[in-house]
Amino acid sequence: MFASYHDLLSQPLRIAWEFVLRRPKTGLAIVAGGVLLTCVAAWGARYGWGKYQWSAAEQAAQEDRLEDARRHLQACLNVWPNKLQVRLLAVRIARLRSDFQEALFQLQECNRLQRGKITDRLQLEWDLFRAQTGDLLEVESRLQNRLEKQDPQTSLILEAVALSFMQDHRFQVALGILNKWLEQEPNNIRALDWRGWVRAKLDFKLEAVQDYERVLEASPNHWKTRVRLVEFLLLDHKTLEAASHLEVLRKSHGEDENVRLLLARCLAQQVKTGEAQRLLDGLLGVNPDNARALYERGKLTEEPANQELYFRKALRTKPAYLEARFALYTCLQRQHRPKEAARELDYYQKAKEEAEALKTIMKKLETEPRNPALLAQAAELLERAGNKKLAEHFLHKAFAQNKAQQPQPNMFSREP
Repeated sequence: MFASYHDLLSQPLRIAWEFVLRRPKTGLAIVAGGVLLTCVAAWGARYGWGKYQWSAAEQAAQEDRLEDARRHLQACLNVWPNKLQVRLLAVRIARLRSDFQEALFQLQECNRLQRGKITDRLQLEWDLFRAQTGDLLEVESRLQNRLEKQDPQTSLILEAVALSFMQDHRFQVALGILNKWLEQEPNNIRALDWRGWVRAKLDFKLEAVQDYERVLEASPNHWKTRVRLVEFLLLDHKTLEAASHLEVLRKSHGEDENVRLLLARCLAQQVKTGEAQRLLDGLLGVNPDNARALYERGKLTEEPANQELYFRKALRTKPAYLEARFALYTCLQRQHRPKEAARELDYYQKAKEEAEALKTIMKKLETEPRNPALLAQAAELLERAGNKKLAEHFLHKAFAQNKAQQPQPNMFSREP
């Protein structure tokens, strides 16, 4: 990929260097030689720095450390802003981070470097970008054709398509793609992590835990996977195992809100109520609208009237929070307020019914991804549940599919 060390020297520098070598060793020639040696050393240092950053970026991308990869790539681009291969990796990293504005910028830079000549590799990146930004159906046939021909970039295609299906909550299809990817690359960290997440969404908890454990065996610093693993361990009340993972997380990411919340839950399971309360109070002091922290703090409060304050505040932040809604219902019952308790129970049951309806619609969308009515219903239910970003995504897809299915006027059939 990279130029040789000799190629890094500009033409003027080479001419000047040859001049110095041919001249008598006068004072001027010696000074000029020293200046040239300094320039050569600077060029060499710059080349070495760029090569180091490129290698570090590739390694970070392979280990699914996307933020590290982005940082190394930026340093690499400062050295080689016109290297197509560096720009292409920058596109991929931006896509994986869902930074589509950055991905589009890098794609446009690739076009600039190619002066409008789109290579097969660059066309693939444009197709993968479209797949991840909601146009998978438009490029699906081209990508499938590449897979059937065993394209050298098969892993990149499977990666982008799997992520696209995950974003659309088509988990069954995504699982099939991830299994195919792992058949080719059994130890791919990103594929294992994503499959664990998808399996968790499909309630394959044991299999999800197995995937997460394999990720951590290969990459102990994959901290977000460790967070997800701890979630499962606490749900199964495997407190000691969760505590050992949390100790690792506390040392590396102790200020992260999710880590602090999980640590508080673990302390609560160990009946270290005071420590858990203090940790949650500190977390709420920084972010008073953290719904999960409010719910957990309410559970650790003995007085029903004080519990009510925490649960109501959690529901103001997240109205479709089923656990908090049911907790408020039981809290009101304990305070002998039957009418208010009945109203909260009614809210809870309706929210639960809507959650089940959403699951049913999402299951139908696995086999009917172009159905605009189902997409619109999913968007409405997601909006009610407070997931506005995903609701907008499905609404956009519903509009696009509805427009695509509209009959187009035949201009040749019009009467004069």
